[in-house]
Amino acid sequence: MTFKSSKRYSVSSDEDFESDSNDEVIKNYLGIKSKEVMDEIEQSELKRTELALLNI
Repeated sequence: MTFKSSKRYSVSSDEDFESDSNDEVIKNYLGIKSKEVMDEIEQSELKRTELALLNI
């Protein structure tokens, strides 16, 4: 198995990226194509998860 290298993740070369994402965003259920939007959602979900774990 070979891997493509990106700044954040190494993904197998047969991994699909979202179309029109310039191979920056891996296929996802939300159909997000923008790296910036994906970063914002990841940050938001990380914060939500942290708060849920702390029961705040």
